[in-house]
Amino acid sequence: AFDAKPVGSGPYRFVQAVREDKIVMEAYDKYNGPHPAKAKKMIWRLMSDPSARVSALESGRVQAIEDVPYI
Repeated sequence: AFDAKPVGSGPYRFVQAVREDKIVMEAYDKYNGPHPAKAKKMIWRLMSDPSARVSALESGRVQAIEDVPYI
C-alpha cells in the first residue's frame, strides 16, 4: 500500500518511516524539476506533545517545528 512504500515525483525520495517516531527522506539525484533538494537528508520527528516540540527546538535537537503552541 502507499503508506508502506509511497511514490512521488519531487526532489526527495522516501527512505524510512518509524510509526510515531520519524520519517526519513533523502535527496533524489535523478530529480530534474525546477526546485532541487537543498539538503541531502531530512528527518521529520513526529512529536505529538507540544512541550516536547518546543523543548526539542530550544535544545537544538530539531531545526523547525510546526503547530507551535501558544506560550
